[in-house]
Amino acid sequence: VMTDLAPVGSLGGLQLYLEDVTSSARGWSLELGFEDLALNSWRGAPGVAGARGFLHLEPGAGELILDSEDVLLDFPTVYRESLAYRELFGTVGMAWDADGLRLRSGLLTAVGDEGTARALLGLHIPFAASAAGVEMELLVGLRDTDAGYRARYLPYILNENLLAWLQSSLEEGLVDAGAFLWRGSLRPGAAPLRTVQLFFDVRDGQLAYHPDWPVLTDVQGTVLIDDTNVSVWADRARLYETDVKTLSAEAWRDADGGMRLAIAASLAGTAGDGLQVLNQSPAGAGLGGALTEWRATGSVSADIRLQLQLAKAPPPPVVDLRIALADGALDIQPGNLQLENVSGILSYNSASGFRAEQLTASLWERPLALALRQLPAGSSQAGISAGGIAPVQLTFASDVEVDELREWLGPGVPPLFSGAAAFSGTLDFTPGSLPRLQLNSDLRGLALDLPATWAKPAAAALPFSLQAELGARPLQLELRGGRRWHAQLSIGDGRLQGAALGLQDRSLPLLPGRLRVSGHAALVDVGAWQSLFANLSGQPAEAGATGNLRLTVEDLLVDSLQFQGQDWQHVVIDLEQEPDHWRVSLETDWLQGVGRVDSDFARARVDLAHLDLAGLGGGGSDQPDPGDYRDWPAVDIHIADLWRGARPLGALNLALQPGEDQLAVRRIHGELLGFRLPVEAPADLLWTADGTRLQADLLATDLGDTLAALDYERILETSSGRFGLDLRWPGAPQEFALAASSGTLSVAVEEGRFLTASAGASGTLRVVSILNLADIIQRLSLSQLFESGIPFDSMEGDVNFATGRIEVPRLDVASAATGFRFSGSSDIASRSLNGELVATLPVASNLPWVAALTAGLPIAAGVFVVSKLFEKQVSQLSSAVYSITGTWDDPQISLDRIFDTGGGKVGQDAGDGAEAAPDAGSPAQPSGPESSSASAASSSSSLR
Repeated sequence: VMTDLAPVGSLGGLQLYLEDVTSSARGWSLELGFEDLALNSWRGAPGVAGARGFLHLEPGAGELILDSEDVLLDFPTVYRESLAYRELFGTVGMAWDADGLRLRSGLLTAVGDEGTARALLGLHIPFAASAAGVEMELLVGLRDTDAGYRARYLPYILNENLLAWLQSSLEEGLVDAGAFLWRGSLRPGAAPLRTVQLFFDVRDGQLAYHPDWPVLTDVQGTVLIDDTNVSVWADRARLYETDVKTLSAEAWRDADGGMRLAIAASLAGTAGDGLQVLNQSPAGAGLGGALTEWRATGSVSADIRLQLQLAKAPPPPVVDLRIALADGALDIQPGNLQLENVSGILSYNSASGFRAEQLTASLWERPLALALRQLPAGSSQAGISAGGIAPVQLTFASDVEVDELREWLGPGVPPLFSGAAAFSGTLDFTPGSLPRLQLNSDLRGLALDLPATWAKPAAAALPFSLQAELGARPLQLELRGGRRWHAQLSIGDGRLQGAALGLQDRSLPLLPGRLRVSGHAALVDVGAWQSLFANLSGQPAEAGATGNLRLTVEDLLVDSLQFQGQDWQHVVIDLEQEPDHWRVSLETDWLQGVGRVDSDFARARVDLAHLDLAGLGGGGSDQPDPGDYRDWPAVDIHIADLWRGARPLGALNLALQPGEDQLAVRRIHGELLGFRLPVEAPADLLWTADGTRLQADLLATDLGDTLAALDYERILETSSGRFGLDLRWPGAPQEFALAASSGTLSVAVEEGRFLTASAGASGTLRVVSILNLADIIQRLSLSQLFESGIPFDSMEGDVNFATGRIEVPRLDVASAATGFRFSGSSDIASRSLNGELVATLPVASNLPWVAALTAGLPIAAGVFVVSKLFEKQVSQLSSAVYSITGTWDDPQISLDRIFDTGGGKVGQDAGDGAEAAPDAGSPAQPSGPESSSASAASSSSSLR
């Protein structure tokens, strides 16, 4: 024993009394003092270090008086660390017999950092082997100490999971009274042969009963440990700002040997605390943290039941939570939804999930029906989270005024709706995902203020849905209007940050700062949409502004595009708004091009790769004047490839210059049907309230190319020419009609010839017959003179257009040997003709011509004689005058008179002794052989 105890220290004042030295066991006594005594533990009995006191022994009994400072008590089978005290004093009585040693103390007092502890100690040390071995009775009482010192008196021999919970659960606080009791064997592994009990009476404490659940504060109650059973009762506690009316916690060992903990509490407080419990407990795991920014007010009462295992890797606790709400308000963020008058019962069970009873609220002062449920695992309504937790779904139904909806979404949302409509919806909470909001409505009672085909009257139904992830920043809304449109909106900081609209198709992805439009539209009225965007932004309609978003139209297919009275079919539109300009691209089967407009709408440029005038139609007839175009930009237009139907026309450049009550097209130059409009002398077109005026200088090379380009027969070929055009007509430029026009056309053509055309040729358009000079010559039986066409050196003249009539004062075709002059007039409506054609040809050496001209040989002989007599004059020139009547397509030509040399050779001097030709408008003479003879006689008389 002494070897195991290994005593160390000093003895003093030792006094031994022997009653009979020959029989030392009969009567004796021993008294001694000791200092700095250290004894090791023996068979689990307490050890000591630094003890000081007095020992009195006598046969079978003794007494130990302790009066120590800075002493350590070692209980190796109870505590891993020695108990240190600054002071320890008291008395321990001893008794022994043949069976063993027994120690029993009076009240021991120990003073340490935790305060003053009182203890009673008893030891039974058997001298013979026994199942219990050394047994101890120890009762330690402690008052008015910090709860943190409780760990000193928690035996390490308790269940390790229970011990861990006891060490971590009670945080802070004060122990008004505490006690530790040990009764039984000190032998390791002999738990059934002992009882360990602890007791703490706590106030102002914190109870962290589970790391996943909120900490209870201001705890005032009792903690009782009885071996592996733990009971906690609290008369008072707080959960956040809510009073805990009752609290109990019980721990016990289950049939499998594990430790279980059950907690029950009743609370009464604010709805905000109830919401915080959901957010900071496993009950909110199914909500995925979606409610962390929600705020709640109102009163709430709750009952909480928890059962959990105390283990290193425990399964989720069994939870039963019931929350009763009354007259509450809920601020849902993000989302900025305020629910008022929230009442009802919300329940959560870890096995069945969430459910609600009699849950009601109001939204924007309108009743809102609510229901809450946990979707079953594998539900098709929502997926399962990565952790295997089924989503929670809140369903609701109400009706809403558009003004309230707009106020909720913020001022950045376009005011396109009016009225009120009923709706229903769901809010799904899936762990690991943002809460998903879905609204559905048929929109009856709600009007959609959009241009034609997209508008909706209030009485009509349109399936509508809205989806949003409420946790997203910025808030993104996905909207559908049946099959008509799909839209996405991005809303942040109270404004619209991005939008996308898909017409009859899914919208394009959102881009910050952009309004993207795509899809397929049956009808787009540009003016109506222009006004809409102007109203949305508060800027002039012509600017086409879209608020703080830049408009982008991408591959929008439009069946009917209406713009400035035109109706364009099957158009693909691309439009992009940049900070300093707009860019637009149009593509149809008759137009492909791009345009650029400055953001101040002052200047624009249009580049057309292809334009078919047939696609423009004749729109605009209902517009009597151009109106006020002062707010239009000046537009430079370049047309690289101009067509009309299947006919290529050329390429043009022009400048559109709008003004007040007029629209001018200036600097028109380029190529048109073989004509060149020179840049140094460009054409001009002006549209005013009085009508349209076109002034142009047209340069040509071969007019045959122009005729061929127009699909007419090539009846003419030239080397060059110039045409001066000045025309006016009422109405818009596209309303040109020859019958309504007035003005002049000057003709100056150099060197060419009229060709004989095939009247029966197919696949071409015949030129108007009055212009087919070769055909006229053939009908005059003069074609033998012009085997390879009718050559000329020049063609000059003027054409006047008066309302409904064409006047030709003169049109001269001249060459070195021949000449023709035409004058006359025509009624456009009836296409009638009233004119004169003067043909001047050499005769002296061409008797067959004279015979043909006069239709008689005797006359021809006379002509021949006369020509010989006046060879100088007649051999130079002879002429015949024909009257032309009928219509454009069937002119009637008859000989009026011959040898009319008054005008001389067309385009040349008449020669000596020649007189002036009669006026082209003089009455026509009878035709036929007789009249020919008369004309010849008249001419001879004149010559004489």
